[in-house]
Amino acid sequence: MNRLLLAFICFFLTFGGFSAEAGQWRLAGSGTFVAQDHWTEGDGWVGRVEDRSQDHIVVSQSFRGGQVAKTARLDWTGLPQTLQPSELPPLQGRGAIVQMVNPSGWAIQTQIYCFIKTPYQPFWEGTLPMQQGGALELRNTGLRIPEGLAGSKMTIVYRLLGFGPAKDAEFTYEWIGGPSVVGTRSDGGQVPALEGTWAYKGTVNTISRGSGEPLVFTNYGGSSSRGRFIDASSVVAIDWEGGLRGSLHDGGNTIRWANGTVWFRPRSEGR
Repeated sequence: MNRLLLAFICFFLTFGGFSAEAGQWRLAGSGTFVAQDHWTEGDGWVGRVEDRSQDHIVVSQSFRGGQVAKTARLDWTGLPQTLQPSELPPLQGRGAIVQMVNPSGWAIQTQIYCFIKTPYQPFWEGTLPMQQGGALELRNTGLRIPEGLAGSKMTIVYRLLGFGPAKDAEFTYEWIGGPSVVGTRSDGGQVPALEGTWAYKGTVNTISRGSGEPLVFTNYGGSSSRGRFIDASSVVAIDWEGGLRGSLHDGGNTIRWANGTVWFRPRSEGR
C-alpha cells in the first residue's frame, strides 16, 4: 500500500505539475490612465476629468459657458488578477449620463468600449442614450482570452469617447508559465504554434489566437485578418486578397505568402 501511495504521489507531482504550468495571464501593476485632466477644443468645448479610480472615471464637458453641458461616468468591474486562455472573462461595464443640458437639441454621441489593445479585439462597445440618467450595461458575450508566449504582454483598455480626446484606463497582463501550445487542424492533426512576432524587411508583424477563427494575422500597417491552417505546412489569411495563402518553411519559422511577402520569426521565438 505504501508503495502504491508513493507511486501515486510521484505520478501526481510529475504529470499534474505540467497542467499547472500550461500558462496564464497575470495582472501587472494597478493600471494606467491615458487621459488629459483638462482640455480645451478650438470650437468652444471645455472639459475635465472630475474623478477617477481603478474601477471608474467621471468626465464633464461644456460648450461656451454652459449652453450645452454633459457629464458621464464609466464603471467597470474589478479586473481579475489572472486570466486563463480560452476562458470567457467576466469583464463587465456600466456607462451613465449623470447630467445633460442640451436646449439646442444637438446630436451628441458618447461611446464606451472595452478591448484588447494589440491587435484590436473588442470585448464590448456601445453608445449611451443622450438624456440625463441614460445608462448602458455591457458585458463580454463572445470573445475568449487568447493564449500567449513567454515574455508577451496583453493590455485591456476601457475607453470613454465623446469628451474631447479618448479617456483610457489600461491594464497590462504578463504571460507566465509555459509557452503557447501546439495547435490542431480541423482533422485533429497537430500544427506548429505560430503566435508571436514576425519580421519582414525591418517591420514587425504579429500572429495571435483568434476567437471565431484559430489565428489572427496583423501586419506592420495595423491591418488584421482572420486565419486558419489549411494543413500542417500552409495557412490562409481569410480577409487579405480574397484569401491569401502562405506556406510554412524552416520548421514553422518562415511563412512565404503567395503575394511574394516573406515573414520570418525572430530566432529567440522560434521552435
